[in-house]
Amino acid sequence: ADQNKALIERFYTEVWNKGHLAVADEVFAKDYVRHDASGGPPAPGPEGQKQIAAGLRKAFPDLVMTTDFMMAAT
Repeated sequence: ADQNKALIERFYTEVWNKGHLAVADEVFAKDYVRHDASGGPPAPGPEGQKQIAAGLRKAFPDLVMTTDFMMAAT
């Protein structure tokens, strides 16, 4: 559970907050599929996550994500 939490925290810190989009290649499986109500399905795998983060960072360059609480399922 701690490794999973660290992975998620790394994703948000590196990709969302710092714009290091290549980190998505390290933390997402090639066949990852995002399921949410965003405007159309993103590309599968890390590429989709990079597209989403790049678009949001372009629209909101000062955006900073913080984690206030994280719960692991057991």
